[in-house]
Amino acid sequence: QKQASAAASPATFSPESQKKIARATKETPSTGSAPQDSAEKIVRIAELELSLRKREKELQESKSELASSRVKAEQLIDNLTSENQELQSKLEAAQESEKIAAEAAVIAAAAQEKVAAEKAAVEKAAAEE
Repeated sequence: QKQASAAASPATFSPESQKKIARATKETPSTGSAPQDSAEKIVRIAELELSLRKREKELQESKSELASSRVKAEQLIDNLTSENQELQSKLEAAQESEKIAAEAAVIAAAAQEKVAAEKAAVEKAAAEE
Protein backbone atom coordinates (compact mmCIF):
# COMPACT_ATOMS: atom_id res chain seq x y z
CA GLN A 1 0.00 0.00 0.00
CA LYS A 2 2.93 2.38 0.72
CA GLN A 3 4.28 1.75 -2.75
CA ALA A 4 0.94 2.62 -4.28
CA SER A 5 0.53 5.84 -2.29
CA ALA A 6 4.11 6.92 -3.11
CA ALA A 7 3.54 6.16 -6.77
CA ALA A 8 0.19 7.94 -6.71
CA SER A 9 1.50 11.43 -6.08
CA PRO A 10 -0.72 13.60 -8.31
CA ALA A 11 2.21 15.73 -9.49
CA THR A 12 3.81 12.75 -11.24
CA PHE A 13 0.80 11.83 -13.40
CA SER A 14 -0.91 13.32 -16.37
CA PRO A 15 -4.54 14.39 -15.89
CA GLU A 16 -5.72 11.28 -17.73
CA SER A 17 -3.65 9.03 -15.46
CA GLN A 18 -4.91 10.88 -12.37
CA LYS A 19 -8.48 10.07 -13.45
CA LYS A 20 -7.58 6.39 -13.89
CA ILE A 21 -5.96 6.29 -10.47
CA ALA A 22 -8.99 7.93 -8.89
CA ARG A 23 -11.27 5.31 -10.48
CA ALA A 24 -8.97 2.49 -9.37
CA THR A 25 -8.86 3.67 -5.76
CA LYS A 26 -12.66 4.13 -5.57
CA GLU A 27 -13.30 0.48 -6.37
CA THR A 28 -14.39 -1.54 -3.36
CA PRO A 29 -14.31 -5.26 -2.50
CA SER A 30 -18.05 -5.43 -3.28
CA THR A 31 -17.27 -4.72 -6.95
CA GLY A 32 -14.88 -7.61 -7.01
CA SER A 33 -11.62 -5.69 -6.64
CA ALA A 34 -9.50 -6.03 -3.56
CA PRO A 35 -7.43 -3.10 -2.22
CA GLN A 36 -4.33 -4.94 -3.40
CA ASP A 37 -5.76 -4.91 -6.94
CA SER A 38 -6.19 -1.15 -6.71
CA ALA A 39 -2.59 -0.72 -5.57
CA GLU A 40 -1.37 -2.91 -8.40
CA LYS A 41 -3.41 -0.90 -10.88
CA ILE A 42 -1.90 2.33 -9.56
CA VAL A 43 1.61 0.90 -9.83
CA ARG A 44 0.86 -0.33 -13.36
CA ILE A 45 -0.48 3.10 -14.33
CA ALA A 46 2.67 4.67 -12.91
CA GLU A 47 4.85 2.26 -14.90
CA LEU A 48 2.91 2.98 -18.09
CA GLU A 49 3.15 6.73 -17.45
CA LEU A 50 6.93 6.48 -17.01
CA SER A 51 7.24 4.37 -20.14
CA LEU A 52 5.18 6.89 -22.08
CA ARG A 53 7.33 9.79 -20.85
CA LYS A 54 10.49 7.89 -21.81
CA ARG A 55 9.13 7.28 -25.31
CA GLU A 56 8.05 10.90 -25.66
CA LYS A 57 11.55 12.00 -24.65
CA GLU A 58 13.09 9.59 -27.18
CA LEU A 59 10.72 10.92 -29.84
CA GLN A 60 11.74 14.51 -29.07
CA GLU A 61 15.42 13.52 -29.26
CA SER A 62 14.79 11.79 -32.59
CA LYS A 63 12.99 14.88 -33.88
CA SER A 64 15.92 17.04 -32.80
CA GLU A 65 18.42 14.72 -34.48
CA LEU A 66 16.29 14.68 -37.62
CA ALA A 67 16.09 18.47 -37.67
CA SER A 68 19.85 18.70 -37.19
CA SER A 69 20.45 16.18 -39.97
CA ARG A 70 18.09 18.08 -42.23
CA VAL A 71 19.96 21.35 -41.62
CA LYS A 72 23.27 19.61 -42.35
CA ALA A 73 21.84 18.07 -45.52
CA GLU A 74 20.54 21.46 -46.69
CA GLN A 75 23.96 23.01 -46.02
CA LEU A 76 25.64 20.21 -47.95
CA ILE A 77 23.24 20.70 -50.85
CA ASP A 78 23.94 24.45 -50.83
CA ASN A 79 27.70 23.81 -50.77
CA LEU A 80 27.48 21.29 -53.60
CA THR A 81 25.28 23.63 -55.63
CA SER A 82 27.79 26.46 -55.20
CA GLU A 83 30.68 24.17 -56.08
CA ASN A 84 28.80 22.91 -59.14
CA GLN A 85 28.15 26.48 -60.30
CA GLU A 86 31.82 27.34 -59.81
CA LEU A 87 32.92 24.30 -61.79
CA GLN A 88 30.39 25.11 -64.52
CA SER A 89 31.82 28.62 -64.78
CA LYS A 90 35.37 27.23 -65.00
CA LEU A 91 34.27 24.77 -67.68
CA GLU A 92 32.68 27.54 -69.70
CA ALA A 93 35.83 29.67 -69.33
CA ALA A 94 38.00 26.73 -70.44
CA GLN A 95 35.77 26.12 -73.45
CA GLU A 96 35.96 29.80 -74.37
CA SER A 97 39.76 29.66 -74.02
CA GLU A 98 39.89 26.61 -76.30
CA LYS A 99 37.75 28.43 -78.86
CA ILE A 100 40.01 31.49 -78.73
CA ALA A 101 43.13 29.30 -78.99
CA ALA A 102 41.68 27.53 -82.05
CA GLU A 103 40.89 30.88 -83.68
CA ALA A 104 44.39 32.13 -82.85
CA ALA A 105 45.90 29.01 -84.42
CA VAL A 106 43.90 29.62 -87.63
CA ILE A 107 45.03 33.28 -87.69
CA ALA A 108 48.65 32.27 -87.03
CA ALA A 109 48.56 29.70 -89.84
CA ALA A 110 47.11 32.27 -92.23
CA ALA A 111 49.79 34.78 -91.17
CA GLN A 112 52.51 32.20 -91.73
CA GLU A 113 51.15 31.47 -95.20
CA LYS A 114 51.05 35.19 -95.97
CA VAL A 115 54.61 35.69 -94.68
CA ALA A 116 55.80 32.69 -96.70
CA ALA A 117 54.07 34.02 -99.82
CA GLU A 118 55.55 37.49 -99.33
CA LYS A 119 58.99 35.99 -98.71
CA ALA A 120 58.69 33.94 -101.88
CA ALA A 121 57.60 37.06 -103.79
CA VAL A 122 60.55 39.04 -102.43
CA GLU A 123 62.98 36.22 -103.28
CA LYS A 124 61.50 35.96 -106.77
CA ALA A 125 61.80 39.71 -107.29
CA ALA A 126 65.38 39.65 -106.02
CA ALA A 127 66.22 36.78 -108.35
CA GLU A 128 64.80 38.63 -111.33
CA GLU A 129 66.97 41.67 -110.68
